[in-house]
Amino acid sequence: MKNAICLDIGGTNLRCALINENYEVEKVLIKQTQVGSRDVFLSEVENIIKEISPNENTVGIAMGVPGPVNFKGYVSELPNVGIKDLPLAEYINSKLHLPTIVLNDAQVAALGEGCIGAGKGYKSTFFITISTGVGGALVKDGKIVIPDDEIGHTNIKYKHKYYEFEKLNSGNGLLNLCKLNKLNVQNAQEFFLLKSQNDKNALKVYKLWLNNLTYLIQFIKKYFQVDVIVISGGVIKSQEYFFEDLKNMNNNVKLFLAKFRQQAGLIGAAYACFNYIK
Repeated sequence: MKNAICLDIGGTNLRCALINENYEVEKVLIKQTQVGSRDVFLSEVENIIKEISPNENTVGIAMGVPGPVNFKGYVSELPNVGIKDLPLAEYINSKLHLPTIVLNDAQVAALGEGCIGAGKGYKSTFFITISTGVGGALVKDGKIVIPDDEIGHTNIKYKHKYYEFEKLNSGNGLLNLCKLNKLNVQNAQEFFLLKSQNDKNALKVYKLWLNNLTYLIQFIKKYFQVDVIVISGGVIKSQEYFFEDLKNMNNNVKLFLAKFRQQAGLIGAAYACFNYIK
């Protein structure tokens, strides 16, 4: 059976998996992402791929990275990794002699969810990830459609100042929103626990946060005319505290949780390998 080597590269962890053509994960490795050095980073990516053991059935390598990528797999910057100017696809191809695809992490996860995940069977799916930041990508007719702007960097106004959307509404951004409302919490889980205990300040911030997410969802629905919106990311670990409320506030939208949850990036990379590499 054919297989693909798939990577989901984040600012914290580097995840690599061997996935077969039935989209079953046969092997997975997780290592800490090496930050601040381009050479060390490239070496770590090369080494984890070798450790996952390509074989005669491997059709190629595909990966998602948290930054902008051109069509040749050149990464201009990985802000959360602290490095720039990465000829990533070229480097890996030269070292391992396998066809290599590099996509933005939100795009590759969107492929998986839009084509074989929660959006399967629909013409268009917009994938949103809410984690350290906020990212998104549109899949239409089985292909990535790149928006003009990254949704997490859209400006919103709050208390007479403008903020990038993710600065107030991602996992980290939620903590900033709390601070602006004199609520001190260490992480999103602590916030949601306070909310579940009906803490007055937490409930106030919760309402603001849900309103902001609703604004984003309604904007995406109207601007991109999508059939389905799929949500994933680290904040979804706390879904039991907010997802039903969010769905009720957006009852004109087919709003789903990602089928593959934290593996959406790896499964999307496998889809890219099996469908884009000839």
